[in-house]
Amino acid sequence: MRVFDIKTNQLITDKYTLNSYVQRTAVRTGGIVEGIRTDTSTELSNLIGITFKNCKFFAVTFEDICNCTFDDDCKFIDCTIRGDNFSVTSNCPFWKSINANLEKLREEGKLIKQKAESLKNKTVYKFAKAVVVVELECPDDAKIIPMPDQNKNKTNKAIVKDIKLVRCHSGFDSYFIYEKGKTVSSFLDTDNKTCGKGIYFCESINQLNKYDQSYTEELKALYGSDEIKA
Repeated sequence: MRVFDIKTNQLITDKYTLNSYVQRTAVRTGGIVEGIRTDTSTELSNLIGITFKNCKFFAVTFEDICNCTFDDDCKFIDCTIRGDNFSVTSNCPFWKSINANLEKLREEGKLIKQKAESLKNKTVYKFAKAVVVVELECPDDAKIIPMPDQNKNKTNKAIVKDIKLVRCHSGFDSYFIYEKGKTVSSFLDTDNKTCGKGIYFCESINQLNKYDQSYTEELKALYGSDEIKA
């Protein structure tokens, strides 16, 4: 990650993460970060009480930014937020829009957390290599990311409850080996809008069928027609 001086366009550093650079700078300046520009996708998180002046952020994902101020000269290009833990003072359009929708974001966050908890310790389903249906159960210590926009979910850990052959075919989940009674685990990308690393699953056979309707007849044979709805 590179940080540039916004006035001279000279490289300030490429040795630190943006988080580390901001925190180091704030310690030296009494909580002020001024006149920087970023040029690569990165994250800025877990900051408290920092004032940003005349900064230009490119493709930065903000998370857990509390009691921070961004002045009117700050610019945000292709930036996003994650979560709902923000208390930011700013007249910049980027933050004004976020502050205006913060309650909605928090409510959505609560619903997603409730959804994740509801998926633990129940049988869920996914297609995997062969093709087979793998019946999984997410334990209490699993992290679950519901992805309502994509009609699926992802987790970092699941117990394999059963494996049922659908059709001989290759192509799914070559990175995982599913064995009945064993636990599979993965690094988990916590972004619920884009695909990333994780164990993907659907919460019902009907949802699985909607995800890929190439196997509708086989799923009906395995689970019954009543489980598969148009």
